[in-house]
Amino acid sequence: MAINLDRMGDRKVTGSTDGAMSYQDKVKLDSIEAEATADQIASQVAFTPNGDIAATNIQTAIQEVRDDTVTKINEASTGTASANTYTKATLPLSGNSADLALVTDGTINGTPTMAYFLQGKWYRSFDNSLITDQTIDIYLLAGQSNAHGHGSVSALDQSLHDQDGLFYTSWHQSTSGASTTQYYSQWATSLVAGETRGDDNTSVLGGSSGFGPELGFMNRANAINLTNGKPIGILKHAIGASTLTDDGSADGGLSDWDLTATGENRGDALRAFKLAVADALTKLTNAGYAYRLAGFIWWQGESGSNVNGLNALISHVRDWLDANYTLDMPKAQFPFVITKIGYGTDLTPVADADANIGIVDAGSFGHSGSNNHIGTSSNPDTTGTGVNDMFEIGQAFADKMELAISGATNGAWTPSSIATRLWLDMDDQTTFTSTAGNVTSIADKSGNNYTFNSAGGSTLTAVNTSQNGKNILRFDNNSDATNNRIIAFNSTAIHKWFFVVKVTTSDAQDALVTFGMSNPTLQLIMFNLSGNGTFSGDWYTNTGSHLTGNSSNLLNQWCMLSLEIDVPNTRASAFLNGTAYNTNVAQSGLSAFGTGNLKLNDYQNNADSDWGEVVLTENLTQANTSKIEGYLAHKWGIESDLPSAHPYKSLAP
Repeated sequence: MAINLDRMGDRKVTGSTDGAMSYQDKVKLDSIEAEATADQIASQVAFTPNGDIAATNIQTAIQEVRDDTVTKINEASTGTASANTYTKATLPLSGNSADLALVTDGTINGTPTMAYFLQGKWYRSFDNSLITDQTIDIYLLAGQSNAHGHGSVSALDQSLHDQDGLFYTSWHQSTSGASTTQYYSQWATSLVAGETRGDDNTSVLGGSSGFGPELGFMNRANAINLTNGKPIGILKHAIGASTLTDDGSADGGLSDWDLTATGENRGDALRAFKLAVADALTKLTNAGYAYRLAGFIWWQGESGSNVNGLNALISHVRDWLDANYTLDMPKAQFPFVITKIGYGTDLTPVADADANIGIVDAGSFGHSGSNNHIGTSSNPDTTGTGVNDMFEIGQAFADKMELAISGATNGAWTPSSIATRLWLDMDDQTTFTSTAGNVTSIADKSGNNYTFNSAGGSTLTAVNTSQNGKNILRFDNNSDATNNRIIAFNSTAIHKWFFVVKVTTSDAQDALVTFGMSNPTLQLIMFNLSGNGTFSGDWYTNTGSHLTGNSSNLLNQWCMLSLEIDVPNTRASAFLNGTAYNTNVAQSGLSAFGTGNLKLNDYQNNADSDWGEVVLTENLTQANTSKIEGYLAHKWGIESDLPSAHPYKSLAP
């Protein structure tokens, strides 16, 4: 007897033993599309991208879907679809949340991918992973006339006139009076000398004879990768002759930055600054940019300046920015760089008390009571470097900002800021253990505890205040060397080794560095291939090609010798003072690179040599490579040997 398929109240209809349809089967049948048949083919299945599928079998249908995807990518690449084509490097900085792009190198293996824009970032469409962060890091620049800019455009090398970044400024009809009419620029997509300063009685930018520290700051910030790859913008508002605090004059003086003063001219500089910030950030947002406030540069001090007043202003600005624009760091850590002018009140205590505040001495760039504006056409280069003083101090602001961001303004950058595999610092003689006047061990400062012991018969000597006022370690007889030290090197990394050393006497087969592995056999040796009386920093391997090619005789010269060991690609490169003299030389034996023995000053013979520092790293970024080079060069007095374009040629990191 069959069961009736009609609903029977809330009872569950079950099947029967005579082949009648069950309730579950009925539910399934009710959900099938109208006009569907038992042998439904692929073309009867709806397909959203095209609206339908022509193929009648599943295999061909899958191929059809794939072809449709390729077609859409090709349309995007040819501009026939609503997406333009870019590389990761050329993706727009601004946009709307609906903007799409085909990114030709957007995946790890370099294949094209569709991307979308959202809140300053570009994401891969297929998995929503980040391609690049285009959020603009905005640096605020304020103060008085030097911040406004008196550097001479005509006295700035033409090659430095254009800098890559966004720029905005606000100024006044009288550039020394914040109570006069305030003008507001648009955001420019580059910084051009002559177009970064508003002049008296001029309501538009362009054609100015002066510039401020913004050009040098942007140049240096890009060179040292201050923002870790993100674009940079500068927002400037400065008033000539403005005082930090109310000067007490009957008419309020010209303009001041006083926090509480009211009335004619009193507090007008600070109020005008806030108007400039509001206008600039509104315009930036309306143009489709995303931004973060990254730091503040303050150049004022000639008038009404004092430590308490500047501390109060910094605290107020930090509070105001956090309350009105939301900082992405604790407000007390918002970085400032301030200026010590060449005369007057010393504002150093402000920076000394806060690791997120750096200070630049304008006196080092020609600022004095008799030379109140730096970089002018009459006196553009007091430092004698060939670069306009105003441009150079802008670069110095960027270097200090790097320290302020990391909360390290109270000391110079050192390798302690990064992970190192080995760090031997001969200047730090607290790392030495001595017996009977001879150094018997050198402690490792990397944290990995790779202590180096002197070899038997060695008479290693600690020498005080030798090179550039630093202490050194001397190897000065044919027995002087360290014992082998087993070091666990990463077998898949790119290694960079740095040695600061001077060879005083060198015979054939004298070695400075020897690294060896026994299973399989691998040797890397820096030694004298050239014979007696010369030393050129040549590297030798027991497989592949020898890393030779440096023709300079480095005997009796302090130098920085470095080696890049690219294990994944089995290649190596050698460098002298930051300049490559052999690059990407095939070294097949590096495929076996890993844990091995490292020793100093010994292979077949021992050189007479003075040692300053050894730093071994793994997977070092180019930015940190430059920092190590700059740190070592300035510490050991060989910065003049760095390449002219090196980011730390003039200043240590």
